[in-house]
Amino acid sequence: NALYELSKSGIFTEELVRNWVKLRNRSAHADQLRINDEELQAYLDEVHGCLELFFVLLLTYVGYHGPYYEYSKEGWPVSAIAKCA
Repeated sequence: NALYELSKSGIFTEELVRNWVKLRNRSAHADQLRINDEELQAYLDEVHGCLELFFVLLLTYVGYHGPYYEYSKEGWPVSAIAKCA
């Protein structure tokens, strides 16, 4: 719930939070993870989204304002962390 509340402030998107929840639930049953190549890529995309969420949280916490890679998007474009009021 805390991540959803933080997403409302615009620090990161709610989509990244949903990725985290989905991946966390899947990881709890990793022994049942029998997937094909396409499903593996989708799983890795979710991992990258969680990595982005972690970085944004960390960078925001230390007061960083500037460019960072959006690992949740194809091609990992560079975006900027804006100052939060």
